[in-house]
Amino acid sequence: MKSPSPPATADIHSLTSGTLILLDQLVTLLQTQIPAFSSSPDDVYARESRHLPKSTIGKHLRHVMDHFRLLNQGIQALDTHQVDGHDNAGNGNQENSTSIVRYCARSREVDAEKNISAGVVAIKETKEIIKSWIEKYKDNPEALEEHIVICDIPESGSKREVKLGSSVSREVWFCTHHMIHHLAIIKLICSELGIKTSKDFGYAPSTILYQSQIANKGS
Repeated sequence: MKSPSPPATADIHSLTSGTLILLDQLVTLLQTQIPAFSSSPDDVYARESRHLPKSTIGKHLRHVMDHFRLLNQGIQALDTHQVDGHDNAGNGNQENSTSIVRYCARSREVDAEKNISAGVVAIKETKEIIKSWIEKYKDNPEALEEHIVICDIPESGSKREVKLGSSVSREVWFCTHHMIHHLAIIKLICSELGIKTSKDFGYAPSTILYQSQIANKGS
């Protein structure tokens, strides 16, 4: 017999407060730290890493923003109560009756990964998405547990998709932690290029807390 799931305790503010901080860190990187390093900031933004072939600051930023954009499309589809010809009350099969998020349907070779001004626009658009989620769920936290289906391609060289059941809250949390890991890669590229980033850039909240506790013990 399947054990009942524990009650969810997440609220939209706790899920997104750190997200907005991370986005502000990216804006600072693009508008202040990269221009302070180079008189050709767009070239630096799109410069490939020597240690991580084909990786650039711009590509990692675009990749992260795409995840928020695609999740937002799935969340918006929940509001229609009509996905692929079926309603969200459970009529039809899982794929037809539930909003589907396809993280594999990302944009590539777009301006947001090639020049800083477009990258800043992408970040600001993501911040507006986060603010819309806060407005949508602040008085209705139960809706964060609405069911959605994640569809992705797990194998390189294959077009086979897998579908995973999830919830809005779980995917909001995933997108933020996914962003942290890509910020860590961006930090690595910045270090390679000689660009200074903020001390906490690319660190998970739990890591920052741990480092703070260690520092306090030593003081």
